[in-house]
Formats: sequence, C-alpha cells, structure tokens
Amino acid sequence: SYSFCTLLDMHVGCLKRVWGGFGCRGINRFMEDRMDLGDELVDEEGAEALAWLGKHSQADAGGAYAMVAAGVTLMQDCIDGKERPIDIEVARHGTEGCEDTIRDVIREFEQVHNVEVLHAAECGSRMFGWGSQDSDFDIKLVYKHPLERYISIKARDLPSRLSYVCWGNLTTATPLDITIIGWDVHQFLELVQDSNPTAIECLYSPVVWKGTPFAQLREVLPPHVSLLKYIQSRMSIVQATALRHLELQLNPKRAKKSKSKGTERQPPTHIKPKEYIIMLRSVVEIAIVLEGKTPFPPPMEIHQLWALYTATHEVPADITEWVTSFLETKNSLSKYHPSNMLVERSVPVEDFIFTKYKDLFADLGDCDGADDAENSLKSSLFRKPLPHKYLNTLLRSIVMGTDP
Repeated sequence: SYSFCTLLDMHVGCLKRVWGGFGCRGINRFMEDRMDLGDELVDEEGAEALAWLGKHSQADAGGAYAMVAAGVTLMQDCIDGKERPIDIEVARHGTEGCEDTIRDVIREFEQVHNVEVLHAAECGSRMFGWGSQDSDFDIKLVYKHPLERYISIKARDLPSRLSYVCWGNLTTATPLDITIIGWDVHQFLELVQDSNPTAIECLYSPVVWKGTPFAQLREVLPPHVSLLKYIQSRMSIVQATALRHLELQLNPKRAKKSKSKGTERQPPTHIKPKEYIIMLRSVVEIAIVLEGKTPFPPPMEIHQLWALYTATHEVPADITEWVTSFLETKNSLSKYHPSNMLVERSVPVEDFIFTKYKDLFADLGDCDGADDAENSLKSSLFRKPLPHKYLNTLLRSIVMGTDP
C-alpha cells in the first residue's frame, strides 16, 4: 500500500491534467505546510481539504470527473484506515508495445472533437528521456477541422486548442495514462512563427505517433527561430522550478521585491529529483544553443544532450554520477517509488545548476531589462521569423488538402 503523501501527489497530478493547473497552488501549499514527509496521515484539516476536492471536482463532467472521484475515494479510504493496496503493475508500460493503444486514443480524439489529426508526438518525460515505466504519455498534436468550418461565417468561433484525458483503468479500458493537448493548425503555425518552445518540441520530437505534413517546415524553420525567446523560456523554467520547489528566487529584481516585503518561509528540505533534472537540462541546453556549434534544435533526449555537453565541458565527477544514477533509477522504477518521490536536497547538484545559471544570466543580462537592444550577444540571437507568405501558403494547402 502507498502512503497518503503518494496518493495526494497522484490526485493533484490528475487535477492539473484536468484543470491545467488551475486551483492547484493551494493544494501544493497544503502539502508543504501540513503534511509530514513520512507515512503519517493528515489531520482533520486534511480531510476537509479532500472533501473540498471531491466537491469541486464535480465541475468536470464525464471521464474527467470519474478520474477525480476515484482519486478522492482512494485517499478517503486511506484516511479511514482501510488498507487498499495499489497494483502499480497494472499501469506499468514502456513505449514499446503501446503504439496501437496510443493510436487508438488519438483516433478517439478525432471522433470526439470531429477533427483530423495531422501530427502527434510525445512531448513529456518520455520524450526527454527521464520517463519511468509507468509514466503517463504526454502527447501534443496538431489537428484541422473539416473544410466547411473554416469558410463558415462562424469560423472565428473554432476552438484553437483541445484536450483529451485518458487515465488508465479509471476512465477507459486501457491501462495507459494518456494526456492529449492539441492545437488547430492555424494556431500551431502562429506559435511556430513566434518561436514557442512547446510548439517547437512538438515539431521536432523524436517520438512521433502520427505522420506529419510538416517535413519541409522542420527543414526551413531553424534559421528563423528567435534564439533569444527560446533561451529566455528555458531560463524561465529554471526560475519557476527553483521558486516553486526550493523557495529560491533567481531573478535579481524579483528577489529584491521579495526581501522588501519581509515575508520569509522556511526553505524545504526535500525535493523531487525530477525537478533537478528539469533545471539541469535547461541550463545545459542554453549553453549549447549559445555556443552555436550544434544545429538547432539540440537533442531533446537528456542522454544525448548530456553527452554532447560533457564532451566539450568539464563536469565534476559527483554531478556525472548523480545524473547517471538518477536516470537509471527513474527509467527502471515506478514514478511512485520513494527514490523518485521526495529526496533530501543535494548541495553539489544545486551549486552546479545555479552557478551555470548565473553565468548564463550574466552573459545575457537581465531577461526583464529594457536595454536588450544594447546587448550585442542578445542582438546576435534575434532572427527574422518565417515569412507570412510561406506560412499562409502552407496553411491553405493543409486546410484544402492540396500540395503546397
């Protein structure tokens, strides 16, 4: 059986996938402030929090509500002292052997939303190379509506983003956890033109579940990606992760504001090791992009990216050992295994990440500064976006089903 800490973490993950993170900050704070890191159950306030979750989960209809309700029931049993072991093996799958199931779910997405999926790719932990055997499948895709909807007077009402959640053995017969986020082709091309990192990950993901009409786009895009925007987004990931999980403010201007407010919290003593690897990958990717010796985009997969970085940079032996150990543990064990949950903070790992981050930040200057144009390095990272004419031609050909 699993501790309440593990069960609550599972349930918050469900809520984030259903609500896109809305309303989850209070739950995260609840976990930090009112729950021990061991196996102890929560007090009456915890039970009230779960009752609140159950009540407000009903705002989601259909399969999403079934998923949330099942999670609440599972945790309530734990609070009541009922032993209810969880068979993690039920949902344990690697990528191999899952292709047919995932493509079936993609077809379900098409039927539910009456769209045609043009491109579907893995964009989560499995793409980055730190997925566990029972990690969910985080799929980003691009779709198009039937032609008549684009030429309708109500074309402006077409949804530019759609989602679909399939939580194994709770909402469907499949044992896989699959989350799908999709963009209308018009929205996707706009995001690509704007150098949106998530759209770029979807376009260049090495794990493709459905063939793409964007082969030519993949070839012509790299010289037009704004490397400054791309790098700033990666720096934002490091900032947000450090602030959320370590109570550490890396942005100098915002750090001054925080001090002026005089609100101090006891920094957490534990962290999920995955948060370290997310920050580590970001600073490593920034360094490689800035060097400009590797074709854009750099490898998405962490093993390849780390090998590329360590081939030209000196890395302390203890950091290399930590990365190797983390990936072996993460890839071979359940995501709910204690080694993949909360572990004690590592000073050497944090020193390495934040030293590299500060060096990169100093090179680029303040990301929020007003003197970007005066920074020669930043100026060299600006690129002209893809021409509207090219993207309009591509869009018309896809929507009309003709050759570009």
